[in-house]
Amino acid sequence: MSAIAALVLLLCAPDSIDLPEYRARLRRLQEAVERRDVDAVRSGADDLLKQRVKHGGMILLPDATVLGPLAEAKTPEAAREAAVRLRALSAELESIDAAPAPAPPDGALLERLRQEEQLNQLSPDRAVGGPGLHAPQVPRSFWERLASWGESLQKVLEQFLRWLARLFFGVAGAQKIEAPSTRYLVIGLVVTVLGTLAIVAVMALRRRQASAAVVASSEAPAMSAKDEDPLSRTATEWERFAAELMNAGRFREAIRAWYHALLVTLFRAGTLHYRKDRTNWEYAYALPSTVPWRAGFMDATRTFEQEWYGRRDTAVETAEQYRARTMNMLDAVREGAAR
Repeated sequence: MSAIAALVLLLCAPDSIDLPEYRARLRRLQEAVERRDVDAVRSGADDLLKQRVKHGGMILLPDATVLGPLAEAKTPEAAREAAVRLRALSAELESIDAAPAPAPPDGALLERLRQEEQLNQLSPDRAVGGPGLHAPQVPRSFWERLASWGESLQKVLEQFLRWLARLFFGVAGAQKIEAPSTRYLVIGLVVTVLGTLAIVAVMALRRRQASAAVVASSEAPAMSAKDEDPLSRTATEWERFAAELMNAGRFREAIRAWYHALLVTLFRAGTLHYRKDRTNWEYAYALPSTVPWRAGFMDATRTFEQEWYGRRDTAVETAEQYRARTMNMLDAVREGAAR
């Protein structure tokens, strides 16, 4: 009910402006920053925060991550510093109407994404896995070498027993070592020693695998420049990367990984067309109004922009909620594309 009530309030809000008026007020706000008029900056930003923006049949909230710092600026220097995001937002909004018609979908790119995704399918429970996480198989040559080592060890033990018998019992005692009963004793001793060594080896191997699993679950791959490009990974690879980042406690980066997984899935489904210079909000506004999860994608874009550009630390609850909403949209897009 709270979501419905919020929607009714937005639709019934008396203070609503269209997108051109929103852009014009942002320009006037930028001019006030350049004039070093702090009062005009604060009053203009505070007034815009109370407005609602009508665009594409929807009522949108102004970007509080941009306008909030401006409304709280107390000095011209603070206003100028807060206006960095204002210029970026204005440039994005100015490019919406001037953007050229979307290019036709890249068939070769979609086919490459489909083939790569088939090679990196997740398990049904979306657990992180891979070839490096399976238990290693013991090669056959290992058992052959183990048998050879056993024979060598048996000969060494026999020589050692002969030496002990000769030392304590003389030559006669050394000859008794060749008796069948004594040989069985030697074989039993060899088996006991080999069994002990095998148990120690297995315990050491399991301990090593356990420590490697702990390291793998607590550390995620280091950041790289290619992480900024959604097409540097397939959708399933982004999901896998996001799960690894969550396990490592890097929630802000995990949100970006899930958002990229959503973008790549939309590219593959043909719902959106990839263009290198297109912004996230341009992708959001390019979605048809008939898409049932359009509002969810708008919210995912807004949360990603706020967490990635507006904060240094992201709460685990925020990341978990973002993951759940993103997974629901991914399932909806994939089910729609499969029909």
